[in-house]
Amino acid sequence: EFTVFTPDLPGHVAGSGASHDTVAGYADAIADSLPEGPIILVGHSLGGLISCELTARDLGIDGIITLGTGAAMTVNEELLTTARNTPVYAMAPIRKWSLHRDAAEDQRAQLENSTSHEAVEAVFDDLTACTTYFDAPARLATFGGPALIVIGDQDRMVPREQAEKLAAASPTARLVIIENSGHTPQITQPDTVVSLITNFVTAE
Repeated sequence: EFTVFTPDLPGHVAGSGASHDTVAGYADAIADSLPEGPIILVGHSLGGLISCELTARDLGIDGIITLGTGAAMTVNEELLTTARNTPVYAMAPIRKWSLHRDAAEDQRAQLENSTSHEAVEAVFDDLTACTTYFDAPARLATFGGPALIVIGDQDRMVPREQAEKLAAASPTARLVIIENSGHTPQITQPDTVVSLITNFVTAE
């Protein structure tokens, strides 16, 4: 039996304070709210970078799983400009690129409905945090614990080679490529993701 703790990022729900434009800033905020270890972190995209950063803190972390996360997550300058000036307009390409081309309509609806108004307003900070953070491989290497790096075979936001570089940073990391999935495998292939997480957690 396991306890699942799902913290909200600052600035992503009402009353959660201001968002951050650095991965370290988000990691500091999350670290203050985590329960006592042992802990296995699971993070998607920016959340994966935050999880890597959290391994540098003395929190009793036993393992880490990242989804749609790479060694570097450079963001297109045009998208950054749109996110800064009119964040709501930045969401259309982000949602489009978050799913593979053959994603079902209900998956598209699920992705759209899962985004709060506050998260839309925080999108520029989130993208800035992603594009300016390059410490994930070093954090993973120093951590040295079990790590599972999961990437969709059709991820249009994080190139597969960036996930491969992240996995290569640690001899205890394993790369898993999920077929027929884009940047959000937890939406497009949920059963596979649940199975991967369950097997990882029960093995630790």
